[in-house]
Amino acid sequence: MLDKEVLFQIISAAIEPERAIDIDSSSDNTPEWDSLGHLSILSSLDARTAGATSELDNISEADSIQKLIDALSSNDLLSEN
Repeated sequence: MLDKEVLFQIISAAIEPERAIDIDSSSDNTPEWDSLGHLSILSSLDARTAGATSELDNISEADSIQKLIDALSSNDLLSEN
């Protein structure tokens, strides 16, 4: 199970943004979060969760930190800590 701090670290490592990401970061306001960046995020999350995220129907549409949190939380892959 992931926590929010680890999620932020995974996303930052996957897309290497110029500015720090936060709860409001998304593909709309983070230039590095383009289609390739999104695939990198999903791949990194899948590797970190031993393939559990690839089973989620809504994960591919999660194009913001909040949507990723919601998708992971609703599938018991993210703790609220």
